[in-house]
Amino acid sequence: MSGARSLLGRHAALIVVGLFLAYSLALLWSVFSSQRLLLEATDRRLLADSERRAAVIADFFDERAQDAAQIAESREIQDYFVNQALGMSSRYGLNLSLDAIDRRLDDYLQGKTLRSLPVFSSLRLMDEAGRRVAGAGIAPPLRPGLPGGDVVRLHIDYDACCYEVFAPVSYRGERRGFILAMGRFDTLGAMLIGDRADGEVRYLEMVIGPDGRLVASSEREPTLTPEIAATLAAAPVGAVTPEAKLESGLGLGLGRAMLAVRSPIPGTELSMLTLIAEADAHGQGVSPGFLAGLGAFPVALAVVWLAFARQRQRAERLRSDVEAAEHRRVRLEADNAALAAEVARREAAEARLHERTLELTRSNAELRQLAMVFTHAREGISITDADGTILEVNEAFCRLSGYAREELIGQNPRVLKSGRQGAEHYAQMWQALRERGHWSGEIWNRRKDGSLYAELLTISAIRDDAGRTQRYVALFTDITAQKSHQQQLERIAHYDPLTGLANRSLLADRLQQSMVMAQRRGARLAIVYLDLDGFKSINDRHGHDVGDRFLVAVANRMRAVLREGDTLARLGGDEFVAVLQDTPTIEVCVPMLNRLLAAASAPWIDDGCELRVSASLGVSFYPQAEPVDADQLLRQADQAMYQAKLRGKDRYHLFDDEQDRTLRDHHEGRERIRLGLLRGEFELYYQPKVNMRSGRVLGVEALIRWNHPERGLLAPGEFLPLIEDHPLGVVVGDWVLDQAFAQLDAWNAAGLALAVSVNVSARQLEEADFVAGLRARFAVHPGVAPAQLELEVLESSALDDLAEVSGVMHECRALGVLFALDDFGTGYCSLTYLKNLPASTLKIDRSFVRDMLDDPEDLAILEGVIGLAAAFDRQPVAEGVETLTHGELLLDLGCELAQGYGIARPMPASAVAGWVREWVPGPSWLNRPRVEREASALM
Repeated sequence: MSGARSLLGRHAALIVVGLFLAYSLALLWSVFSSQRLLLEATDRRLLADSERRAAVIADFFDERAQDAAQIAESREIQDYFVNQALGMSSRYGLNLSLDAIDRRLDDYLQGKTLRSLPVFSSLRLMDEAGRRVAGAGIAPPLRPGLPGGDVVRLHIDYDACCYEVFAPVSYRGERRGFILAMGRFDTLGAMLIGDRADGEVRYLEMVIGPDGRLVASSEREPTLTPEIAATLAAAPVGAVTPEAKLESGLGLGLGRAMLAVRSPIPGTELSMLTLIAEADAHGQGVSPGFLAGLGAFPVALAVVWLAFARQRQRAERLRSDVEAAEHRRVRLEADNAALAAEVARREAAEARLHERTLELTRSNAELRQLAMVFTHAREGISITDADGTILEVNEAFCRLSGYAREELIGQNPRVLKSGRQGAEHYAQMWQALRERGHWSGEIWNRRKDGSLYAELLTISAIRDDAGRTQRYVALFTDITAQKSHQQQLERIAHYDPLTGLANRSLLADRLQQSMVMAQRRGARLAIVYLDLDGFKSINDRHGHDVGDRFLVAVANRMRAVLREGDTLARLGGDEFVAVLQDTPTIEVCVPMLNRLLAAASAPWIDDGCELRVSASLGVSFYPQAEPVDADQLLRQADQAMYQAKLRGKDRYHLFDDEQDRTLRDHHEGRERIRLGLLRGEFELYYQPKVNMRSGRVLGVEALIRWNHPERGLLAPGEFLPLIEDHPLGVVVGDWVLDQAFAQLDAWNAAGLALAVSVNVSARQLEEADFVAGLRARFAVHPGVAPAQLELEVLESSALDDLAEVSGVMHECRALGVLFALDDFGTGYCSLTYLKNLPASTLKIDRSFVRDMLDDPEDLAILEGVIGLAAAFDRQPVAEGVETLTHGELLLDLGCELAQGYGIARPMPASAVAGWVREWVPGPSWLNRPRVEREASALM
């Protein structure tokens, strides 16, 4: 055992060296085997980082598109299009809506930032034609070819270094314009710089276009030569490219082999490119020098171990010497500490003495500075004791009050009292001083010469440690000039500068107060809107100076005839408004209205020239049966004034709330019809037309029905009168034509050949694109023959503009479309119209057919219409056939074509095919002998 130990002791160094050599070989093998895996892991990390950054930039663009869409749907923009759709003038809020849009867009520019840079440099609201309506920020002129459509779109403008977002603005389902938002690529550069997390590895991240042009970069000003741009543009997408060789020129000094990672940014033509030196990403690798050093490391470690064993013995000998020296060092440190404590005590005493000296010096300097401030301050300063006796005042106090210092010392501040504030004012001031220790406010005082002046006064109480008041310090500034200027501004803000009458702002305030008082007292107000008739000619003939003097004279005369509590205001130009208090009945108001008319129309002499105008007055009253506000009252009076002008001027007109309610009901009804079209609540029903003698089904008439969600199925008579002679009637008519064409296509495809009659109004016929619209529909539905369409025109509507309607009908006839005169016999029945209108069919109104069995006159009219049809070679069609007897008599009179409840009621399109298969005419109709009529009878 002892021999083994000695052997181990002799060869310990060799054993240690052998073990370390084995460990080194294992370590080298591990390095070579894992290096490839480390390179692949680094490449995957770089690729994932690049893809993540591309997704972040794509999310940035998506957020900008969402921002623009939210702005497009904002309340301010919707209010603007509501005002525009209602025809509101600038007087009633359209400009306010534009101001609100400007403010909102500007606030958005200020508040929406990234890395302290605005994400948008410009926001603009454009109309459908691309004209700017409102906006904020500064942007280059619009490029041509603005996009359309109803989706949000993103455009990258490389030349302007910006991105553009187009968001459509819709109002009630119709596209009215778009939001154009522009942002510079500086924001993307800030995103790249601010979101980098590369540690010590130096990345170069950039966003490039499809041609390799630089869009944004993580470096402020990287140099990008054409050769480097071509190399970057050729980099593959979605892979780490180690072969990329880039010369120096990027401003980074990376003229070494590099890794290029390129990832596309979704939704754009941009790419995210990450460049990194290959040595920085993969490390320097395993060099021969590293391997030699790694092999020599165990040998060196063994040598060090042997040397350490020898030095250990020497250390034991030195340890005893160190311990003795340590004892001596401790004794010396104790002596030094005692000496240092005494030195520190003396230095502290000297420092306290020096600090006290400095404090006294600073205190003296502050006292001198305070004395200078007190003496030279432009504000008046006074110091009083707790009882209010003046102890000291500065020069400004004496200058502003007019008193000398000696006259004020020992006096009470009451010597300056003006008398304009009551005792309650001073009581509140002293209460604030006692409770809070200070008071601030405006007060009027009197100078020594007796003149009054306004001052902004601040009083502060100085208290001791026990909370007792020792002094009061008062500081005031003379604000007399500011008060005078304020009164002038208030005068300008509330009164018309020309006539001195109340302006629109003051009128609104007084009208609101009068409405509140009238409601409280149960009284009645009259609001009179007055416009001068013929005033423009005075300005044109005599100049604006004469016109202004004339307006002042008229305003003074009208103000003189009003009562003391009444208000007269000038809105602008020659428009005035009077608010008449306590007008319980119209009879009480009439004399006042006549006096206003007389005052406005009285002659006025200027340099020997007599000038005279008249006036139109509109009157509304408050309160009314329904709640109204001040703006509504003014609009009602304005409407009544225009009615007075239409009726001949120089008169007054009282607002009719019943007529206004009817107009509003009509407007609401039209809006509900428009909404019903958008929601698909309308449907076409079809009523067959047949030949009673042969039983053949000739076609059907398209009749519109409204599936109202609350009132059920509505006939045309319940809603079509609301849109008669209104543009919405043309919209509904176009919808009926589109549905009829689609239904004809469906029936033709099913093998059911029918003609469809569609009612059109004269207004629809007079549309400039009516014939072009028919051609377009035939092009969309090539399977529909023109002869399958018959347009029915009301006889009475065709009479309004015979030449224009006749021209349109001839153009349609050239296409092959047929025409019928509907409700024939209810209009003028002029033979000239029968001659000029190319209608092949006359539809006899149901009122004559329904009563022909009982009324001989209706029978005579019916026989006459049938005779006219035969004379002019027109085909008569009888409406309103309800019984077999009606049909028999019509056949005897020579009318074979008919429709009515006795044949079939209007039915949905899905029921038409079944009805045609099952239709059987009355037995007394079929093959009924024809009645020959002499030509003389027809004439």
